[in-house]
Amino acid sequence: MKLIKTINRENEIVNFYNQPINGGESIIMGGRQYWMVRINKDFSNSEINRRKEVRGNYNVSIKCCKNCNSTMSVKNNFYTSTYSKDGYQSICKHCAKKQNKEYYNEMKLVA
Repeated sequence: MKLIKTINRENEIVNFYNQPINGGESIIMGGRQYWMVRINKDFSNSEINRRKEVRGNYNVSIKCCKNCNSTMSVKNNFYTSTYSKDGYQSICKHCAKKQNKEYYNEMKLVA
């Protein structure tokens, strides 16, 4: 798929492609077939937030790992999480890496 032409209008951007594209309209110009895609400028300029905000507003500095039961600072020892109230995962980085490695090795044997 190759972008042939872009037209920048007041409220939308129109792109023309030489191959079929999902959501595109088929048009014929100069005896050739192109696929047109319209993009609203309001949508193209908006920011997409891919990460959720942390639910709670807690200032946590020390946390206990649910796996190894050791208490340590959260700064370099816990991964962030948008699903927990305090903003950090329930297990420390060391335990998370260990679990991921075990899972990877288990899946390696299955495949």
